[in-house]
Amino acid sequence: MTANDAVKRVEEKKESLHDGIINLVSNELAHKAKVQREYDESRAKIEAMVTTRVASSGAKIAATRDSLTAGLDATRDSSPIDVMGAF
Repeated sequence: MTANDAVKRVEEKKESLHDGIINLVSNELAHKAKVQREYDESRAKIEAMVTTRVASSGAKIAATRDSLTAGLDATRDSSPIDVMGAF
């Protein structure tokens, strides 16, 4: 083993320690992956909520429209109105 090999091994061990560059980069990459996963999960939950609310709102609007149309049709009088006879 040469002196260069010994220096390389010492540097590798030093960089792999708790405060070494390899450990710091690994920790930062792991943190970034965790944050991205949480962001993706949050986005999926919000998208599901919005989709559910849109579908619910559409169903409510359709039911209200159908009820109002049915009520209008039921109260519509098919006989002509005598405006002059009302006075």
